[in-house]
Amino acid sequence: MNKFLLCNRVVLPIFLLMMIFSYAQNNKIYHESITSRDGLEIDIVRSMEFDNDGFLWLGGESLAVRTIINSTKKNRLQRYNGNTFHTIDFPAEYERIRKVNHFFKRSDGKFYIHTNEAINFLFDPVTTKFTKISFTGFNKKVTGSSLVFAYKGNNYLLLQSDREIYMCVLKDDLSVEILYSFNSDVTNYLVGPKTAIIPFRDFCLISDTSFPIHYIDWNGRVLKKFSGEKFIKKIGNTYEKYFIDSYFKNNDQHYVFLGNNPTLHYVDSIAMEVRPAPFRNNRLLHQNLSNFVDKFDNEMILTATNEDLEIATIENNTINSKTYAGVFSKSSPMRIASKNCTEEVWVGTGTGELHYFKFPSTTVQTFLKDHSIRTIFRKQKNTYLIATETKGWFEFDTKSKTVKPYTILRDRENFKPASARNIFSIKDKLWSNSSGRIIEIDTITRATNLYRYYPVISLEKLNDSILIYGTHNFNVVKFNTHTKRHTPFISSDSLNVYDLAIHKNKLVGATDKGILKYDFKSKQTRFINDSTTLFKDPFFLMVDYNEDHGFMLGSRTGNIITHNFDTESFELFYEDSFKAGIATILPTSTSWWINTFNGFVSYNPETKEAQRFSVEDGFSDNESNRYSAINTEDGMLVGTLNGLNYFNGQALQRDISETSLVLLKRKSYNTKLDKIETVYDRTLLAKNTTITLPAEFKDLEVEFSLTDMVTKNENSYYYKLNNASWISLNKRPQIRFQNLAPGTYTLTIEARDFSERVVGKPLQLKIISNNFFYKTWWFICLVVLGLILFTAYLIKQTRLRIKLQEHFSEGLLDSQEEERTRIAKELHDSLGQQLTLIKKTAQKNQQEDISTLSNLALEEVRSISRGLYPSVLKQLGLTESIEQLVYDIDEQTNLNFYTEIADIDSYFSEKETLSYYRFIQESLHNIVKHAEASSVSIFITKSNRMLTTLIKDNGKGFEVSEKIKQNSLGLKTMTERIRILNGTLAIDSKLGKGTVLLAEISIKK
Repeated sequence: MNKFLLCNRVVLPIFLLMMIFSYAQNNKIYHESITSRDGLEIDIVRSMEFDNDGFLWLGGESLAVRTIINSTKKNRLQRYNGNTFHTIDFPAEYERIRKVNHFFKRSDGKFYIHTNEAINFLFDPVTTKFTKISFTGFNKKVTGSSLVFAYKGNNYLLLQSDREIYMCVLKDDLSVEILYSFNSDVTNYLVGPKTAIIPFRDFCLISDTSFPIHYIDWNGRVLKKFSGEKFIKKIGNTYEKYFIDSYFKNNDQHYVFLGNNPTLHYVDSIAMEVRPAPFRNNRLLHQNLSNFVDKFDNEMILTATNEDLEIATIENNTINSKTYAGVFSKSSPMRIASKNCTEEVWVGTGTGELHYFKFPSTTVQTFLKDHSIRTIFRKQKNTYLIATETKGWFEFDTKSKTVKPYTILRDRENFKPASARNIFSIKDKLWSNSSGRIIEIDTITRATNLYRYYPVISLEKLNDSILIYGTHNFNVVKFNTHTKRHTPFISSDSLNVYDLAIHKNKLVGATDKGILKYDFKSKQTRFINDSTTLFKDPFFLMVDYNEDHGFMLGSRTGNIITHNFDTESFELFYEDSFKAGIATILPTSTSWWINTFNGFVSYNPETKEAQRFSVEDGFSDNESNRYSAINTEDGMLVGTLNGLNYFNGQALQRDISETSLVLLKRKSYNTKLDKIETVYDRTLLAKNTTITLPAEFKDLEVEFSLTDMVTKNENSYYYKLNNASWISLNKRPQIRFQNLAPGTYTLTIEARDFSERVVGKPLQLKIISNNFFYKTWWFICLVVLGLILFTAYLIKQTRLRIKLQEHFSEGLLDSQEEERTRIAKELHDSLGQQLTLIKKTAQKNQQEDISTLSNLALEEVRSISRGLYPSVLKQLGLTESIEQLVYDIDEQTNLNFYTEIADIDSYFSEKETLSYYRFIQESLHNIVKHAEASSVSIFITKSNRMLTTLIKDNGKGFEVSEKIKQNSLGLKTMTERIRILNGTLAIDSKLGKGTVLLAEISIKK
């Protein structure tokens, strides 16, 4: 890690004073180098400025935009939020701007930007909009302009037209007011970014590389100007120009560096001269010099030589400087930006690098770096003994901030106690431990006595005669300071007693399995290890007594619980968000200071608010040690694994109330522009919180940041969609969704600090990810509706076709019956009459053979006629007609019939009666013709609204499926007759097992 030293006129003397002491505060700083690999696109950084929200803006020069190179690349501005760069292009008509020389921030936060060729802009860092300054009121051609400078509430600049130079007031509306003008005796000159203007009450000092120094009052009268001979001096065979290269103000005195002269000069405003500074040491390497003064008037002077950095400041009439080697890849001109250069600084170079330096904290001071601090004991008002783990004891003076070894002797040789768990003063002796030995130190002679018994891991004083200590898997032991004897008195052979606290006659021990309690009066011991009572974790690392809360115990999982010894009640006092083990607890007037194994927490028990601090805030290590924290009159001393920290807790509190989380960039597809659009305008981003993604391009990228957080910090970012779980982005403040699934989302983004506390107000964006029209709900509904209508149409057509078929079948049967009736009538009325006449003629002529034959023919015709039209239906009714039909077949065949026929005459119309009769007739004729049966059962029953017909034979049977495949006309006719009657027909037949016909017909009452 590179080293760097902050030097300003307030802090530097303290630093220099502390460096003379061994074990003084550590001077290491944090250094980070940022290059093109990290997104930096500016090759030569010429200007840097923070906007009002704390984001760093950079301008300068890109080598690819030089006129000698044929390139389409553009010069740009860049915004840096501490993690990522955002690039802002100049307006298209000014795409060939080669240089950005300077940013000047107005009181409203907008920037005046000075570029090459006298093109100046007003730039709004919030909207990222450029406005070209046309210098309204200056009715001349501008050939050159200086940088803008401020003096007594106004902004000024020099404008040049031809050979005349004009001092102008630049107003907020971008118009100018000319105060005066002047010119120079030099032939060629042009005001520009290197023109130096130093305002005084009565005049301005104006200097440039092309003309001598002028002193001009505010009315334009030239009070004094240097001669040409003084402007250009001949030194040997070379000439040197006498111009102001850089300048700054210190304690109301203006200092300048001239050309390449390493001597610091000051401006004598009375004599109007520039004189060498009357310092004992007034010289500074002038190569690549740059200086900066922050808003607190802390100045910083930087120079770079080769890879080395030198930083200097003026203190006590001398230049104090320090060189740091190997900081840069190579030396180059530098630009500086800082909100407070006592804390940090950004350095931009001419080699495409941006350097960040964070200085050692002045709030948290570190001593005994690289020492693990074990115990702190207050010796006197401002003097404390500091016991380290293995490197002995030290004496620390909080007033002088000095540390010196505390020499301890054993047999006249230096002795370094190890792993002390506490220190007590009894009369003129100090009592402590060194690993497994109790030690006694004479405070006058420093001679030491050791009393070995068992390794000590916790130590407490009961009174001036008795010390109590805990052990690993042994006993709690008493040590008598008079008799020097060790006496076990509480059995704890299965416990590690990590800490002890004694109040009056009560002892509480923090162990790895629960709480050990002992009453010195009753001599009663009690052990509590119920995990529910102890808030799930019975492993305790420390215990203290507090007058307001009683015994307070800290667990290894970050819980602090309070315990009332008498009532045996427990309350949860604090729960660590990192579940870090509790090392020590220090109450202060404003809050409790809880030192953990992962950071240092300031906790307010009333509001439950906690702030966590770490090495990023100046601490030497994130893990503090047990037994090593104490309140002093001016602050706190806390020992860590890596040094002693001294700080004022109240001064360390972070004020993040003004910090907010803002959207800096949105990249998505713009359907109106038909292209991917990147938006940096924060007013638009804040206004348009609903983002609509078209179906054709559902990628979205957003970047965001906390304001005033460009400095390196421990903030992390999280996001969630709708009510899903939080997703960590670590320290990367950007989210990209690739092909976001269709739907409506609420994107919530929040920042959290080291203690997991939310910083700033979370961001919320509504995202509408559209789907392709053929995947949208309305299109799917339309398709489904179309399918339903089409299906309904097909069903309707099918039903219509079936109905037509049914009507056709019914009409066919009706036509058949009509034809049968006609034929039967013709046979009966015509042929029957002729046969009757023949019969009677034969009988009259006594031709018996002919009479007999004609009679047989007549009976056959009558039988056929009755078969074609069963007239018995009208004569006998349906029920008796069926019975007659069965009777006739029974008489004509060898079949045995078993019948059970209910009276069904009243259920059918004349037409339906005929259909039903035909069904019975055809069924019986099929049995007679095909079944080869010996018996037939006929059951015709009625129940509720159903007429059931069962016809069963024991014939040879047939395969119904085969008959259906063969389109059996008989089966179709029988099925159709039952359908006409609003019924269904089921046929069950198998080869060799007979046939069963079951017809069920719905009937009306």
